[in-house]
Amino acid sequence: MNVDRTKPIPVKGPEASPSIFFVRQLFDLQLKTIAGYLRPLLPMLKGKVLDIGAGEGPWRYFLNKSAVYQGVDIRSADQFGMSEQKDVVYYDGMLLPFPDGTFDAAICIEVLEHASEPALLLSEAYRVLKPGAPFALTVPWSARTHHIPFDFHRFTRYQLDAMLAKAGFIDVRIYERGNDICAVANKLIVIAWRLLMPSRKLHFLWTLPLAILDLCVASVFLMCAHISLYFGLGSKDDPLGYFVECTRA
Repeated sequence: MNVDRTKPIPVKGPEASPSIFFVRQLFDLQLKTIAGYLRPLLPMLKGKVLDIGAGEGPWRYFLNKSAVYQGVDIRSADQFGMSEQKDVVYYDGMLLPFPDGTFDAAICIEVLEHASEPALLLSEAYRVLKPGAPFALTVPWSARTHHIPFDFHRFTRYQLDAMLAKAGFIDVRIYERGNDICAVANKLIVIAWRLLMPSRKLHFLWTLPLAILDLCVASVFLMCAHISLYFGLGSKDDPLGYFVECTRA
């Protein structure tokens, strides 16, 4: 089994430290592009909002103050580096522990790729939502294997569209997160991270010079990535991932 040497750092919301959340987005393009879509959406959600695969619950901060937040995650969330949260219900990862039509809205952020049965997760999300309720999710595309061995899928926009339609969702809108420039910058940062954490200390003699060279190139691509996001440049054929909005019929 591969060792998860570059395990993702759990995302904590701005309430923990606004400056850290902001600075992280300068280097973590996955987080930046996810937050870019969620910031305008979350304040519009009303009533009871379900966060499927809540983790540290970083997105509750952006909800309208009148919304009622409810997180749900698997009991083994600690294997993903997540700490236990007071407003998160923990379950076995199969049937969501809520009655039909409980929630007015739901989000599922970077979770579907970790579900052994993603079609079941989508059908369960559909079941616990009220008719007409909005549902938003994100998935990675250009991303390393992470949270080993619980990384099972990568989804194209066409597969996402088909799966959501089969689950019963309507008005499905899919947007690429990032572009090919962001994907290259992201890969270079991960390579530098890996080079700075060699499996043996002796290897540091050659990994350190390579890491320095890599970081120089990565800094250029990272700057170009932010510029490309601001001006809408780059190819959407090789994005970092996808953002999806749809509605429960």
